[in-house]
Amino acid sequence: MLHQMAFRWGGSRMVRDGQDAHAQAQSPEAGRLHARRVRLGRPARLDAPELIFGTEFIVDRTPPEGGRLLVRAAEELGLTFWDTAPPYGSHPHVREGLRAVCRHEVQVASKTQAADPGAAREAIAALAADLGTDYLDLAFVHIVKPGTLRDRLRALPGFVAARDAGLTRAIGLSTHSPSVVRAASMVPEIDVICATYNSCGLWFDEGSQEEMRAALVHAREAGKGVYIIKLLAHGQLATGPAEVEKALRFAFTSGVADAFNIGFHDLDEARADLALLQTVRSPHG
Repeated sequence: MLHQMAFRWGGSRMVRDGQDAHAQAQSPEAGRLHARRVRLGRPARLDAPELIFGTEFIVDRTPPEGGRLLVRAAEELGLTFWDTAPPYGSHPHVREGLRAVCRHEVQVASKTQAADPGAAREAIAALAADLGTDYLDLAFVHIVKPGTLRDRLRALPGFVAARDAGLTRAIGLSTHSPSVVRAASMVPEIDVICATYNSCGLWFDEGSQEEMRAALVHAREAGKGVYIIKLLAHGQLATGPAEVEKALRFAFTSGVADAFNIGFHDLDEARADLALLQTVRSPHG
């Protein structure tokens, strides 16, 4: 097979196709590249692919183009879980994607920093409306800093009210702090924890890589669904093809997460990362 030679630039990585061992990684079953399904949380509220499509890097496309990319990723690779938030600027792109699929066949997560119960319920309803859907699959208490969990959880009754009203199927919490991960693991209303984890301990608000690892393992043992972000440290570990593969292999084999949230620019990146994930997950990987 001939591989087109081209440069792909972006905030997360730059790869030269045709010379990239990572991009050429083969799935254990060639021609059958499809994301494995996992259950997030106990009781399992969400059925999700092991690889989550982070949408922050599709904003360089028009919303219709971004929507088509999301739909293709879902149809061709099984990447049916789309992670977004208002600051990303990708709500219009996800909205376009949702218009082209059966709603129950995909999952959407969005996020709010609402500070009280009333504002939280209203924010979740507004997020869903902005995405052109009646509900979110996962609504996050977003970016909880060290020492702020008690204050941020004042909004939690609003998340529960939204869940009870069918505005979200599950409640999540996102943080870059191992102490927050550990404390949130003991909050029964939280279904899913999303946190930073990578091979160099970058993009943490506090604590070490080993502290984050221990906290994430604790969260899973406590029955929380866990997905990790910043596997490439927002591009800092994407200095070349070998470095990308090394960083992803570290995360994929870490045992700290049920799923992995990666921001993709295009289908080639998604395909390559999924192939690598399936390779390292296979008995012969």
